[in-house]
Amino acid sequence: YEMGTAHNPRQYSNYYGMAKVYSKKKMAVETAEAVVKAYEVAKEVGKEESGLKYFKTASNAITKAYSAKDYSTVLKAGQVVLDAGQGDANVYYYMAKSAIKEGDASAAVEHASKAEELGGTEKEGKFVYAHAEALEAAGNKSAAAAKYAAVPSGKYKESADYKAKNMK
Repeated sequence: YEMGTAHNPRQYSNYYGMAKVYSKKKMAVETAEAVVKAYEVAKEVGKEESGLKYFKTASNAITKAYSAKDYSTVLKAGQVVLDAGQGDANVYYYMAKSAIKEGDASAAVEHASKAEELGGTEKEGKFVYAHAEALEAAGNKSAAAAKYAAVPSGKYKESADYKAKNMK
């Protein structure tokens, strides 16, 4: 793929091929960077819609990095995606969860708020729950309790109700 990009730098699929290889190698930051480059080149040649589809690969790499408890990598790869203006609810969600783990509650609140804005109550309220967790980590117990109370029915509801009730 590197030879392909050197030979024809306007062939965006070569950059995406690099992203897929990086993803297989569990290199989330490099995956995100290659996806962004593929998108930028696709956009330059009038194929922006094709390039936008590639961001799913970056999102998946970020999810895998979070599952591997590589929180600093999640934050770095996520920032690459955000800098390209292409963060989705899951990217913001895993960045929020990672920021909590890394001890940056203010960043966690910012990312969780955006995850909730983009994802709403999808996935049984996991985005709302994450926002509540971030608020709790930031020490804003009253806002956290209200956010926990707003979690809809689903697998997060019982835990959210317990936290909302017992958070004073």
